[in-house]
Amino acid sequence: MKGQAPPRTCDAMVLHLKYNDLFEKWTYARREGRGRPLGSGCAGKRSRRGTGFFTSYHADKMNIHKRYRIILLIGLGVLAAACVPAATLMPTTPDEAMAPSEVAPMESTATATEPPPTPTSPPPSPTTSPTPTLVDPVCVPAQDAGALEATAFEAYSQAILSYLNAGATVAELDRALYAAGVAGQPVPVISADFDGDGKLDVAVSIFDPQSQTFPPAGRLLLYRCVDGEYALQYSESSAEFEGTPHLWYVQDLNADVLAEVVVSYPLCGAHTCFERVEILGWDGTEFVDRLSGISNDLPTPDVAIRDPDGDGIFELAVTGSGFGSVGAGPPRSVTRVWAWDRAAGQWAPAGDVLGPSQFRVHVLHDADAAARRGDYEEALLLYGRVITDGTLDEWVQPELEQANLGAYARFKSVVMYSLLGQPDFAETVFQEMQRAYPPDIPPHAFTEMAEWFLEAFQTGGEAAACEAARGYADANEEDILAPLYFGYGNPTYEPEDICP
Repeated sequence: MKGQAPPRTCDAMVLHLKYNDLFEKWTYARREGRGRPLGSGCAGKRSRRGTGFFTSYHADKMNIHKRYRIILLIGLGVLAAACVPAATLMPTTPDEAMAPSEVAPMESTATATEPPPTPTSPPPSPTTSPTPTLVDPVCVPAQDAGALEATAFEAYSQAILSYLNAGATVAELDRALYAAGVAGQPVPVISADFDGDGKLDVAVSIFDPQSQTFPPAGRLLLYRCVDGEYALQYSESSAEFEGTPHLWYVQDLNADVLAEVVVSYPLCGAHTCFERVEILGWDGTEFVDRLSGISNDLPTPDVAIRDPDGDGIFELAVTGSGFGSVGAGPPRSVTRVWAWDRAAGQWAPAGDVLGPSQFRVHVLHDADAAARRGDYEEALLLYGRVITDGTLDEWVQPELEQANLGAYARFKSVVMYSLLGQPDFAETVFQEMQRAYPPDIPPHAFTEMAEWFLEAFQTGGEAAACEAARGYADANEEDILAPLYFGYGNPTYEPEDICP
């Protein structure tokens, strides 16, 4: 094969033997002239005087010396040239460069070892995965689109469509909407892939500058990239008394590659605003709202998404921070959470979580919540805080509130101990109530209600006792239920809430 290195014609041992042979003969000639005996040769053979190559011993000694010096040098040169390793020859073709070198085994006097196993089949050829097709996310190449057409509010959806298809970028559209005075808040324009085709679509929020309502009305517009140009796929105006839609988030929320649109419509009263939240998603034909339940009962809300376990599936969390009116009572935040329900294809309510509070009445609410779910031990601890914790805050009338809430907490402690089967503790708390709230002060009504409960419990058990307490509360609303009212932003107690 062209470019293949020839096999080696000698190795280190052959070179060593031939060199020794020449050297021995040359040494013999020199020693013969001095009258000394000759040493042994390469393979154990001793050269003999007057035989073979050296029959010309009787010639001139100087000529003999010169002759064998020349022979020695020539022989060494020939041997060196013949023993050039094949590995120094470079391959001349790519195929030869990939072929393994063929090297003759070295002669050795060492003990032979087992040869390496011969492979039975060549290794499989490497395969390459097909290169994925990259999609240019740009729908319409950017170019000078001129100015956004100034028009009536009802015609802005078409004007924006024409502006985008003329080559305007999202950043240019954002600036144009602000310049026209119709940009929605907090963000007027967001781009994302709504349908999973790799192209960026556009969400737009605009408000009507001529609107006479508060907050001003507006419209949500969703444009999809279809066949290399934008098309208006969704247009939703604010409902009556609702304001301009707020774009909160536009991203994939359920790991399906499609971006959802989290949008809300504000509704404001004299002091407090609410938000009606939607999660819009593309179903292959149209945009649909995938949020189940309501959010427009949470005052002064903040809208957030979160991924607690990092799996790419987000929860929606809307936190109401409280009413902006004194009549609502002491404020307390509440967070409503929606979790993705894959089977239903929507975000479903997962419960409300109350925020921490230092108000005494809110600790009382937490105690009642524990009692309703049957956690009587936890309820007793919280009722104890209501009675004794001096660091808690009152709302308007500190002394009266502390007395009324403390009396109610003691009544509920009597109920908890009775239900836990600890009548002695229940009796002890009742006696404390009699001493702390005698007949001449308003909280005495809670002492009487505790007495009714205990008497009915001894004869009829829990059901009869709770029925007796509820009947007393219904007949004495001003003394029992009214002191537990702390504004429309807090729970309103009814007779059935008294027990357990």
